[in-house]
Amino acid sequence: MKTYTFREVCKSMGIENNLLESAVGMTEVDCTSRKVSILDFCKKRKSSQKPLIRGRVDSLDRTKALCEFAESVVLRISCDDKSVDCKNKKQSCLNLRAVFAYGLDFHYSKIDKSILSCFYTASKDLGL
Repeated sequence: MKTYTFREVCKSMGIENNLLESAVGMTEVDCTSRKVSILDFCKKRKSSQKPLIRGRVDSLDRTKALCEFAESVVLRISCDDKSVDCKNKKQSCLNLRAVFAYGLDFHYSKIDKSILSCFYTASKDLGL
């Protein structure tokens, strides 16, 4: 995980000399009336060791952006959640991938006790 100030995000995305930066939801920064996607910023900051999984506003310090990297993600979400259709578990997991596991491949899903589990992993060439 890497942390950046909103000013760094705005400047890197070509918006300089802005007077004020602020969070817009959990995924964007307002650079003096121009919105910038944190995920798009993070795509420019790739880690050499792990794939990018998401870019978001730091929930503890709402003046910073986080770029998160990982080799795998296991997401568990209640079937009662409005963002999930447990009747179509694969499609639900594919939709959630864009938010929680951007740079990873969907591996498989399962439902246990009304909890949808989605498994994502980095694609790796096995060299066979």
